[in-house]
Amino acid sequence: MLLPFENMPDNARVWIFQSNRPFGAEEADALASRIEPFLDTWQAHSVDLNVAYRFEDEHFLIVAVNEDSQQATGCSIDGLTRFVKSLAENGGPDFMDRAIAYNRNGEVRFTELSQIRGKIANGEIGLYDLVYNNALSDLDAFRKGWKLKAQDSWMKRYF
Repeated sequence: MLLPFENMPDNARVWIFQSNRPFGAEEADALASRIEPFLDTWQAHSVDLNVAYRFEDEHFLIVAVNEDSQQATGCSIDGLTRFVKSLAENGGPDFMDRAIAYNRNGEVRFTELSQIRGKIANGEIGLYDLVYNNALSDLDAFRKGWKLKAQDSWMKRYF
């Protein structure tokens, strides 16, 4: 069952999918028309999941499941992953991008882990740039620490 994102509890399980390119409002609407029917009928062991989603910063799809009534299972998570991968068909964004995302002056940028030291050394990544932590597993952690200044994130060891 699709629910409002803001009504999800802090202990809701979260998945953060990162797009390889930005998508604007019109494309987000088109994506929503595909995402909402899937999530509204997403199930685990034939039981509807209480789920919400939202887009962030024109690059991210955030999916949250309130597991108080029904937990997402391996098969249901595989189904979500397959569905999100399918969004890239016909020119849609590829939400399976695994680059390191950061935000500099309001622009989402990407780099590989092996390039971080060099980008810091030449000033392309600074202490106050925001780093996205897409490895978070619950909504409380997402709300408190999805975007952190580089100096306060795992990236601080490179400065």
